[in-house]
This record gives sequence, structure tokens and C-alpha cells, in this order.
Amino acid sequence: MANAKPLILSFLFITLLNIGSGCAALPNVTEMIDEAPSAQKPRQIVTSQGVLSPQQSKAVMDRLKRSVNPTDVLERHTAVVESVTESPLTKGNKVTLLADGQAAYAAMFKAIRRAKSQINLESYIIEDDETGRKFAELLLQKQGEGVQVNVIYDSMGSINSPASFFQRLRAGGIQVVEFNPLNPLADRDEWGLTHRDHRKILIVDG
Repeated sequence: MANAKPLILSFLFITLLNIGSGCAALPNVTEMIDEAPSAQKPRQIVTSQGVLSPQQSKAVMDRLKRSVNPTDVLERHTAVVESVTESPLTKGNKVTLLADGQAAYAAMFKAIRRAKSQINLESYIIEDDETGRKFAELLLQKQGEGVQVNVIYDSMGSINSPASFFQRLRAGGIQVVEFNPLNPLADRDEWGLTHRDHRKILIVDG
């Protein structure tokens, strides 16, 4: 992994980034926020039991609004997310803000150690440095314990890491995929940022 650097996590930005990280350009977030409707209709919300009724969804939103200072940011933000994803909101989520790389890596190591069945790691940069080797050792350990580990890394972002680093993971039973492998003979557009995997995701037992 890259050396720990300050991280500012924004749910809206990450949502839009994950949707737009293919070949298309990202939506203009400022315009979308300005154009988003306010509370003209209840947000559609789903739970593990199914879709909530409009009355139940409104009650959830009202409860959330009572927990913050008076503002229309919540309504406008959720309207943007619902519009971009074309999917209902999901009730029952919990978010923990990780303010910097040190906190993020500590949380990731903790989650990996607790894994029982599966670990899915996707990152633009996985480097053969102190942090990257710590991840590698821990992932190999969990694979040896019977936890299936799957890794996706970007060919451009991880260009400084030798093939032997990832081959060691494969030899240990980890499923490793190189996203959009660099080809010197291919059109240079294929090397562009919009053709790269900028996701930074860790899913454990999900």
C-alpha cells in the first residue's frame, strides 16, 4: 500500500467516484447538488425486510434531521445519491470517519484479522513497501486459515511493485487480478486516468 497520507472521506464523493471510475467522466457534483430536489417527495428506503412505505421513509428522514442542526443538506444530499445510483437508500448503515492513513490502516488490519470467511481488497496502489508487505503477510496468514482472499490492483497505480510481490500472493492461494494491464503497444489513451481503477475498497465477510 502507499505510505499513510491524510484521508478525507466523503460519502457523496466516494459514491460518485465508484460509479464514474470507468471510461466516462465524473458527473458535475456542484450542478447536481444545485439541481437536486429538496423534500418534495419522501426518499425511497429499503431495509433487510424490504422497502419502507412513504410514511415510514419520511419518519426515518425526520428522525435523522432531528439529530442535526436545521439544514437542507441532508435532503439534498440523499436526493443526489438516489438520483445518481438510481437505487433506494439503505437503512441500518454505520459510518466511522477515519481521519488519516494511520487510522485507516489500523482499522483495515483489525477487520482483516477478524475475517471468518472472505476478504475482498481492491486498491489503485499496492506497493512493495513496509505497509504493503504488512498487508501481504496478514492476507497470506488469513488465506492459510481458510479465509478466501481476493485482491484487485491497478496496473498503473502499482507499477512500482515487482511481479514477484503479487506472484507470492497467488502462490499462497490468494486470487489476484491486475486491472487493465499496461501494454506498451496499446493506444496511450489506455494509460489515462479514466481507464484506471481508482477504487480503494476493503470488504470483509460481506
